[in-house]
This record gives sequence, structure tokens and C-alpha cells, in this order.
Amino acid sequence: MNAPLEEARQALAGAARPVVLCGAGLSVEAGLPTFRGEEGLWHSFRPEELATPRAFQRQPEVVWAWYRWRMERLAVVQPHEGHRALANWSATHGGRVFNQNVDGLLEKLWVERGLDPGRLLALHGSLGRCHCESCGSSLPSSELPRDPLPRCACGGRLRPSVVWFGEALQGRHLRALDEESRLADLVLAVGTSAQVWPAAGLLEALRRRRRPVLVLNPDPDSAAPGDLWLPLPAADALPRLLEGTC
Repeated sequence: MNAPLEEARQALAGAARPVVLCGAGLSVEAGLPTFRGEEGLWHSFRPEELATPRAFQRQPEVVWAWYRWRMERLAVVQPHEGHRALANWSATHGGRVFNQNVDGLLEKLWVERGLDPGRLLALHGSLGRCHCESCGSSLPSSELPRDPLPRCACGGRLRPSVVWFGEALQGRHLRALDEESRLADLVLAVGTSAQVWPAAGLLEALRRRRRPVLVLNPDPDSAAPGDLWLPLPAADALPRLLEGTC
């Protein structure tokens, strides 16, 4: 595996505008299950049963019970060496990181180190915050009322500040994805199956432009023909991969 790693390092070192796309595989090694793996969070549920606006309208207490369980899991995990390597790389190289995870682990490092928030885009929101459906006010999830269906001071229902299935990404995130689809000259996909759009379009755009696509993922189905595939876990491989570019 040393030869592919060195090839990937050289590609990163030669890129003028590299970007990173992170998926759930980055968080697995921190102790958080994925949605789609055999041990995934949705192994016993279909996604549309819990993570949609319709589900929240029909059974908000059930949806909130599930999200509280996830928040409790998050309270006992910490960023791993792969997260730290990404933060170091972005701080020194200036590369943009598109994060599809909602666990807030990368965001925690960004805040602790005072890094440029514009370099980390949480495409699907964060479980670290919730907001009111009625007035839009936001608060940390740690300050949530303990009621089965928490409500804002205005009386409106609170909901997790995440993007559910059927909801659009924020406009600024869509614009950033479009910009990098046109201007980035390399993308590193970390722990993502690249099945979730529109983020997956970033990889497709660079493939069409014949720019390097590096895929760091043990799953062989995560890479396409022509990609440089590194079948390694993120916590181990990211420090090694980014060492020569930090």
C-alpha cells in the first residue's frame, strides 16, 4: 500500500485547489455507526421512517427519541487522528472540506483551533444544535428541554438542525459545491459511498474534467474506474496520506 499512498501524496502536493469530501466512514472509527452498514443506525429502520419532515409531522416524539439516543452517543466520542490530520491539512494548505457527517467532530476541532469556518462546510447540518420551526431561533442541543417533544419559549416545536431527506441543502453550500465542481483540480473522498447527492456530483464533475479523484475507503464499491483507490481506514491513513502535504 506504500506505492498508492505515495502516488496520492504526490497528487495532493501537486494540486493547486484540492477539496475533501467526508462521509460516514470517517466517523465509524470514533465509535459512531454508519447509516448503511450492517451495524448502521438504520439497520432496523428505513430512512424515511425517521429522518424526514413527514416523519416528524406524524410521530415527532419517536423521531426525537431516536435523535436523543444519537446525541447521547456523541457525548462520549472524540475526534480521532484522521479528524486531526484533516484539520491540520486545511489549516496549512487552505483546502476546503465538505463534511456530510452531522456528528460535529470536525467542527469541534475547527472551533478549538480557531480555524477558518469558511473552510469547513457541514452540508447536512449538525446534531449539536436545534432550532424552532416557528420563530427560527437556535440553541445548543445540550440545552434542550427534557420533554419528549421539546418546545421553544415561543411555543413552537424544536427540531434537530440537520438536513432531512426531502430537504434542500443551504444555498451557500450548493454554491460552494458548484464552485468546486468547476474549479477544484483534485478531490479526496474520505469514507463516503458517494451515493448522496448533490455532494456526490462533486466527484462526478471532477471525473468528467479528468481531474484526480482519490478515494479513501475500505469498500471497493466506493471507487469508480480511473479513481486512485486506497482501501484503508481513515484514522490510520489520513495522517500518513496528508503528512507530505501538511
